[in-house]
Amino acid sequence: MDRVQPPLNFIAPAFNPWVLRLARLSLPIWLRSQADLEQIQGANLERLVQQYD
Repeated sequence: MDRVQPPLNFIAPAFNPWVLRLARLSLPIWLRSQADLEQIQGANLERLVQQYD
């Protein structure tokens, strides 16, 4: 590029509720498959909760 290009025209986003619904349904499943977590176990959670109160 040797010269300044003209600005691009604004393209308004087109909201699609089906895309939102698909993302909300599929994202948790995809994240679980990518995380390789089998089980999470907490100890002394009452003390942790007291620290935030």
